[in-house]
Amino acid sequence: MTWISHPGFVLMASGLLALGLTSDNARSTRVVQLPFATTVAGVSNADCDMSGRLRSRRPTWLDSMFVGHYGVSFAAKKSDASIPLWVLFLAVQLLDVAWAPLVLLGIEKVRIVPGITATNPLDLYYMPYTHSLTSALLWSAAGFAVYPLAVGHSTGKGALMVALAVFSHWVLDFVVHRPDLPLYDNAFKVGLRLWNLPALAFGLEAAFLLGGIWLYLGTGVTRRPPMIAFGLAMLAIQAYVFFGPPPGSDKAAAATALAAYAVFAAVVRQLEGRRERRVGA
Repeated sequence: MTWISHPGFVLMASGLLALGLTSDNARSTRVVQLPFATTVAGVSNADCDMSGRLRSRRPTWLDSMFVGHYGVSFAAKKSDASIPLWVLFLAVQLLDVAWAPLVLLGIEKVRIVPGITATNPLDLYYMPYTHSLTSALLWSAAGFAVYPLAVGHSTGKGALMVALAVFSHWVLDFVVHRPDLPLYDNAFKVGLRLWNLPALAFGLEAAFLLGGIWLYLGTGVTRRPPMIAFGLAMLAIQAYVFFGPPPGSDKAAAATALAAYAVFAAVVRQLEGRRERRVGA
């Protein structure tokens, strides 16, 4: 099942775009006992726990979206109001936006390994072009160079904030990832493993997101309740990411990540409103 045909994704995307918030119905988990075969009717080992029982799947795009990154977007908007918030939303996820098509093309590699961390089942074992320290610096430099050309009126401060927003992704990933972030090429991998401490990792995500929103609201925005509701909806999704069942496939995770980042950027652009964008510019 592709992301576009998943009813949960379609409902959430349309609801967020219309209202800036969503609510999840209670979900029941159905466990089906499988025979000893490793593949049954398209079900692979990644879909089963160690006893051979079928896991419920959640929409795979969730596993590529971590809301702490978006807290940096809100904080950066506080620092330079001329930058559209949707641009910052894409900037803080630029490494993942580049990662997804490279995974789909087979250039970078990921596999689903349930239990590899306490909160995230993605084994990101080969991603030197997007998530090494050297590549993150290069992507940040690209953001610094391209943003003024794209908008035509950016100050040096605005370009610098976009570059820092891009690089912040690697810094936050370093804190939560297992050692799968190479310093260069695919060598000398680092990561502080905070994903193995779910409560602490979730608290950090919440602190970054809510702290960033608090700073952003201090800029005098007029649409405060919808933006707060959007932030709480993102936090609810993050809780489901951390504590829900594992996803189904690596390719689906990459493909739907792109859609998720586009949806969240579109939502925040709508919530920011034309008036705030004109004032900031």
